[in-house]
Amino acid sequence: SNSTSNITQQLKALVGANSWINHIDALESDGIIFASSRHQSAIGKHILNQHPNSKSIHTMLASAQQGEVFVAEASEHNRRQGLLMMTPVVDSVDGSVTRALFFEVNFDSLTDIISLFGDGLMGGNYAYIIDSTGRVLASNDPSMTLLSPIPSLSVQHGLLDTLTHHRSAGHVIYSDQAGTEMMATYADIDEFGANRALDWTVIVIAPMDVVAAMVSKIRLLLFSFATAVAALTILCVFFYVSKLQRSLKEIARVSTIISQGDYSKRLVQSGQSGALGLLTRAFNHMTKALANSVKQLEEREAVVKHQAHYDRLTGLPNRFLIIDRLSQLLKEAALDNSLVGIMFLDID
Repeated sequence: SNSTSNITQQLKALVGANSWINHIDALESDGIIFASSRHQSAIGKHILNQHPNSKSIHTMLASAQQGEVFVAEASEHNRRQGLLMMTPVVDSVDGSVTRALFFEVNFDSLTDIISLFGDGLMGGNYAYIIDSTGRVLASNDPSMTLLSPIPSLSVQHGLLDTLTHHRSAGHVIYSDQAGTEMMATYADIDEFGANRALDWTVIVIAPMDVVAAMVSKIRLLLFSFATAVAALTILCVFFYVSKLQRSLKEIARVSTIISQGDYSKRLVQSGQSGALGLLTRAFNHMTKALANSVKQLEEREAVVKHQAHYDRLTGLPNRFLIIDRLSQLLKEAALDNSLVGIMFLDID
């Protein structure tokens, strides 16, 4: 009919305007396709004949309500990875399901998005989107096969529960297949769909030495920023009026102290008004914010160092801490000409 032809044209236009949609089918309430954006040979066939793996969401269609979206598990269809989604069209009078729209969403656009995570967070490391079973849905890792488990699961079997069952964000430190200390930073995506089937997690994996280098780089940038601000402050007040010389000297003194790493110093604001008073308040606010940032960074660095030196399961020191302590003991023994003994215990 003319109405069906119009619907077909609208579906094709919608798919053409959205690169993340492979195709859209319009279904009767019994699941028969009556309009489609793809090849017209699909019209008149049952949706389960085209997509057998959509049975789990098709059975929910009869009791669906307007606005609900049902999501099937990620799968491969016609050599493409995609996600099947269905939403009902409900009669406004009696609330019964009269028709439905069936979408197949591709993962091509996800690959571009996941590359931003890998390139931006930790400098070119690999990022993944996985489902609740640990299968990779998108990744910038060229060696990764889609819909296969991430390699870390083979050496860290409890990692999947940590990544997918906490409904939160955080990080996990573990050793990979080569024994390299790695950090997996993750963020859980809330479940989506009326059947709550879309449960994904974004993961960025990086070696611990890369993470440590990044922390050191941030500290250096913060210190450089503090020094630059101090120098800029001194330059600004140098050209101020002579009657404010005492205030200018105080600003210079405090700026020098801050540039040396003491972020507790503040400018005295009593009796100051106008531009100088505004500058003093802004300077103190900046120093306080910078001090908080450095404190948070040092706390994070302490946590990373503790996790690198102590076993997460038992809380006991690991071999990295032993190496550090042994080096210190050997230096002390060399100074006072004493001996150092080491005892190895194998506890089953």
